[in-house]
Amino acid sequence: MLVLSRKSSESIYIGEDVTITVVEIKGNRVKLGIEAPPQVDIVREEIRQRRQQSAPRRAQIEVELPVLSLAGQPSDPVLDPCSAAY
Repeated sequence: MLVLSRKSSESIYIGEDVTITVVEIKGNRVKLGIEAPPQVDIVREEIRQRRQQSAPRRAQIEVELPVLSLAGQPSDPVLDPCSAAY
Protein backbone atom coordinates (compact mmCIF):
# COMPACT_ATOMS: atom_id res chain seq x y z
CA MET A 1 0.00 0.00 0.00
CA LEU A 2 1.28 3.42 -0.94
CA VAL A 3 0.70 6.01 1.81
CA LEU A 4 0.88 9.71 0.90
CA SER A 5 0.39 12.91 2.87
CA ARG A 6 -1.62 15.71 1.28
CA LYS A 7 -2.81 19.10 2.46
CA SER A 8 -6.17 20.63 1.66
CA SER A 9 -6.61 21.28 -2.09
CA GLU A 10 -3.66 19.03 -3.02
CA SER A 11 -4.22 16.15 -5.44
CA ILE A 12 -3.08 12.65 -6.28
CA TYR A 13 -3.23 11.26 -9.80
CA ILE A 14 -3.85 7.60 -10.57
CA GLY A 15 -2.93 6.86 -14.15
CA GLU A 16 -4.13 9.38 -16.70
CA ASP A 17 -7.82 9.26 -15.85
CA VAL A 18 -8.27 9.46 -12.07
CA THR A 19 -7.64 12.47 -9.83
CA ILE A 20 -8.19 12.48 -6.06
CA THR A 21 -8.20 15.90 -4.39
CA VAL A 22 -8.33 16.69 -0.68
CA VAL A 23 -11.29 19.09 -0.54
CA GLU A 24 -11.51 19.71 3.20
CA ILE A 25 -9.95 18.55 6.47
CA LYS A 26 -12.08 19.08 9.56
CA GLY A 27 -11.08 17.33 12.80
CA ASN A 28 -10.60 13.64 12.07
CA ARG A 29 -12.60 13.74 8.81
CA VAL A 30 -11.24 14.29 5.34
CA LYS A 31 -13.42 15.15 2.34
CA LEU A 32 -12.09 13.86 -0.96
CA GLY A 33 -13.08 14.82 -4.47
CA ILE A 34 -12.64 12.13 -7.09
CA GLU A 35 -12.61 12.74 -10.84
CA ALA A 36 -12.77 9.59 -12.95
CA PRO A 37 -14.34 8.35 -16.18
CA PRO A 38 -17.89 6.99 -15.84
CA GLN A 39 -16.75 3.39 -16.38
CA VAL A 40 -14.62 3.52 -13.20
CA ASP A 41 -16.63 2.18 -10.27
CA ILE A 42 -16.09 4.29 -7.12
CA VAL A 43 -17.66 2.80 -4.01
CA ARG A 44 -17.13 3.40 -0.28
CA GLU A 45 -15.78 0.38 1.58
CA GLU A 46 -18.88 -0.15 3.75
CA ILE A 47 -21.16 -0.08 0.68
CA ARG A 48 -18.96 -2.60 -1.12
CA GLN A 49 -18.99 -4.95 1.86
CA ARG A 50 -22.78 -4.68 2.13
CA ARG A 51 -23.15 -5.48 -1.58
CA GLN A 52 -20.88 -8.51 -1.27
CA GLN A 53 -22.78 -9.84 1.76
CA SER A 54 -26.19 -9.42 0.13
CA ALA A 55 -25.19 -10.83 -3.26
CA PRO A 56 -26.89 -14.16 -3.92
CA ARG A 57 -24.59 -17.10 -3.56
CA ARG A 58 -24.37 -18.96 -6.81
CA ALA A 59 -23.87 -22.69 -6.48
CA GLN A 60 -21.44 -24.26 -8.83
CA ILE A 61 -22.98 -27.35 -10.36
CA GLU A 62 -20.97 -29.77 -12.40
CA VAL A 63 -22.97 -31.70 -14.94
CA GLU A 64 -21.57 -34.49 -17.05
CA LEU A 65 -23.30 -34.43 -20.42
CA PRO A 66 -23.25 -37.55 -22.61
CA VAL A 67 -21.91 -37.17 -26.13
CA LEU A 68 -24.66 -37.47 -28.72
CA SER A 69 -24.05 -40.15 -31.32
CA LEU A 70 -22.91 -39.41 -34.84
CA ALA A 71 -23.97 -41.34 -37.94
CA GLY A 72 -22.51 -44.85 -37.96
CA GLN A 73 -21.92 -44.97 -34.19
CA PRO A 74 -24.09 -46.67 -31.58
CA SER A 75 -26.66 -44.31 -30.09
CA ASP A 76 -28.35 -44.01 -26.72
CA PRO A 77 -32.11 -44.45 -27.33
CA VAL A 78 -32.90 -42.04 -24.49
CA LEU A 79 -30.88 -39.24 -26.07
CA ASP A 80 -31.42 -39.97 -29.77
CA PRO A 81 -34.90 -38.84 -30.93
CA CYS A 82 -34.44 -40.84 -34.14
CA SER A 83 -34.03 -44.11 -32.28
CA ALA A 84 -36.74 -46.81 -32.20
CA ALA A 85 -37.48 -46.00 -28.54
CA TYR A 86 -39.61 -43.00 -29.61
